[in-house]
Amino acid sequence: MGLNPTKTFRGQPRLSIWTATACVLFCLAVVPALAPAQSSVFDTGSETNLGFVRETADLVGSEALVLVRCNGSDGGTCSGTLTLSFSGHRQKAPFSVLAGTSQTVSVPVGRGTRLAGRRTVAVAKTTQSTGRFARSSEVLHFR
Repeated sequence: MGLNPTKTFRGQPRLSIWTATACVLFCLAVVPALAPAQSSVFDTGSETNLGFVRETADLVGSEALVLVRCNGSDGGTCSGTLTLSFSGHRQKAPFSVLAGTSQTVSVPVGRGTRLAGRRTVAVAKTTQSTGRFARSSEVLHFR
């Protein structure tokens, strides 16, 4: 039993399977071509991210000093949050570094904490112009 466009279903004419298939194929072929390009969502060339210059974090008083570098186009800025995870704790510090430059980020770790010689996982979450985040991580050694 084929579909007959002259017959009705609840007062509406039925479409043939061929007409429906043609409509679907047309939408799949034409609609993506008409949509604006979303290169900014997938283009990683314009993103900025934070890189870790050394594999160590210096302990000074109650802070860990982490040397970082902003990788990205000139005139851009890496800004976001640097998180250190160690001994079951997480400490965060905001950062803002100009593209192409290095800077030391101070992360509070607490006074009297014995961390020298231990490891920490450092995660930098950098805000992108698209509203998304770029993540970079490194295992650092406290010294």
